[in-house]
Amino acid sequence: MDYSKALLLDPSSILSYYNRGVAFKMIGRSDLTIEDLSKAISLNPKFAAAYAQRGLAYAESGEPEKALEDFNKALELDPGNTEIYMKRGILHADAQRFDDAIKEVTTFIEFSPNNAFAYYIRAKAYRGKGDMQKSMEDYNKVIELSPRLAGVYFERGQIKNQLERTDEALADFNTSIELFPYNPFAYLHRGNTFKKLGKNENALKDYLTYLKLNPSAPDAEEMKREIEDMQNKM
Repeated sequence: MDYSKALLLDPSSILSYYNRGVAFKMIGRSDLTIEDLSKAISLNPKFAAAYAQRGLAYAESGEPEKALEDFNKALELDPGNTEIYMKRGILHADAQRFDDAIKEVTTFIEFSPNNAFAYYIRAKAYRGKGDMQKSMEDYNKVIELSPRLAGVYFERGQIKNQLERTDEALADFNTSIELFPYNPFAYLHRGNTFKKLGKNENALKDYLTYLKLNPSAPDAEEMKREIEDMQNKM
């Protein structure tokens, strides 16, 4: 449907402004999305879905506080829209308000206990505030719900290394690489783990793969010196 033509015929059509705004959002025009949804809201200040969609557009435009205001209003008008808790949680996490993020996402999980992405966001929030044990518990839940996400194994492996659970970290890096063998940082961290375990030949292979996949890495020269030093000691 051509919503612009519909608005020429009926300039007060709330749904036409709303639908055109959502369509603009789908092609990355957040500015026009905000303009149309603001018009829809001016015509109907209790249009909860318009606040929710405008909140997303504000978030994508780098205006998180305006996004938060809209999400708050959307939830006030439509308490059954539990997705808003998740959206607010992501905003708080991005702003490093980790306690607020955890609170919001935990509320969302109460309504959607099998949403892997929610546990992932909360895992990162716990990690951000330094609670590695709770972070790992949430990573475990993500893997239980979605067992083929290479990045999750990689991130959980990093946490296990921090907790000195080195053998378990190695297993996670192995799985991450099996699922997606093109992440240079998985090889770097696995190489560091091999080195910690005294398996220098394995570490050397991973460091070489890291440089092969990421030849312009900021630490490339440092890694080359590390590799040369390891080779000289073998």
